[in-house]
Amino acid sequence: MLSCIDHGAADYLLKPLRHNVVQTMFLVSPKCNQTKEIFTHHDWIYQAVLDSSSLKRRRTIFELHKLSSGRKLELEKRLGEWDFCPFDLSDTDLVYCVSWIFDQAFLLPELTCFKGSSVDFIHDLWNGYHIANPYHNFYHAVDVLQSVYYILRQAGLLHQSQSTSTASHLGYLLTPMDIFALLLICIGHDLGHPGVTNSFMINTSTSLSLLYNDISVLESYHAMLLYRLIKKYWLDQLGRQHEVVFRKRVIQGILATDMALHKDYMAKITQLGSVLRQESTQQQLTTIDDDEQRTVMFAAIIKCADISNIARPFPVAKLWANRLVEELHGQDKLEMDLGLQSCLDAFGLPLDDDRHLPLALFQQQFITKIGVQLFEATSDIVPELKAWAQMANQNAALWRTQDKREGRNQTSDTPS
Repeated sequence: MLSCIDHGAADYLLKPLRHNVVQTMFLVSPKCNQTKEIFTHHDWIYQAVLDSSSLKRRRTIFELHKLSSGRKLELEKRLGEWDFCPFDLSDTDLVYCVSWIFDQAFLLPELTCFKGSSVDFIHDLWNGYHIANPYHNFYHAVDVLQSVYYILRQAGLLHQSQSTSTASHLGYLLTPMDIFALLLICIGHDLGHPGVTNSFMINTSTSLSLLYNDISVLESYHAMLLYRLIKKYWLDQLGRQHEVVFRKRVIQGILATDMALHKDYMAKITQLGSVLRQESTQQQLTTIDDDEQRTVMFAAIIKCADISNIARPFPVAKLWANRLVEELHGQDKLEMDLGLQSCLDAFGLPLDDDRHLPLALFQQQFITKIGVQLFEATSDIVPELKAWAQMANQNAALWRTQDKREGRNQTSDTPS
């Protein structure tokens, strides 16, 4: 039985071979060879869950030392700016950006022991992202990482920053190990993403959905893959004492990116923000010792970073919006071919004759009903995020102007 599973027969063994299973067998196991090469050690359970779309192993060796000093300085400068846009960067540029951000964290005395394996770790991460995905790809991972680096830099916790009153606020909340965990979650939170949603994974009865009981299917998969790499490169440095807590932080941080849990997290974030706001008013800033509160703090920061592109300067935000819609349209086409309900129906928006989402209206509703509310709630924990809320509101106004030019109906609501 285990041998059958090892050869990709998980769906056959786990349930009757129903019609919809046959239709989606192309999702089962093609990525097996790639993940074998990523992980030195693996067992049958990892084989059984490798059912995302096909990826070819890319054997590029990144020779970062061949980047000119001028190019490195240019990339470092771009990483410190909020209009950061990764789409014109080469893969070598992207890997250098990630490596450099981690190097800034490794300057902290508590984190110097992690430095040696970072480039190999990043190379494996790069290989684990699906290059064909329009949105959930390595570009997105780097973008999310840069957004958190930008905040940590503003807060005086990383490279070339000046302390401010708000910096001391965040400084009270984050330890160096917290910073390391945040950076790892950012760069690995969508590792292995197949370019479809949890609903698609569940509706097509993929073995991942069976393994994770239809709960946070992709997020659980991403967390498993990322922590597998963390153990491969840094288990000894973590040590048993820190490893248990660190693993919990990483897993829960990634699970928080499941939008199905958004309302629950918003309630927790708002409650924690209220507590911290009261302490700030009373000038009683302390560290967060309660484990549940620290989990919420991590979730808030990661959730904001994951959608931070809606607060980028409008030309950059628009590029990301187009990529997201392109990926959704790809899933819609697949669902139409399989006779499934379309993911586009969930947004409650009118589609045109070609089944395209109205981009401007789609973005308006997401920004105003999800993004701004999240940024504002989190700003009581991370004051720097007030600026994100303001910029997202400005972008919503620009989308509204574009929507009016296109003559779209603005009466539809985003589903809760």
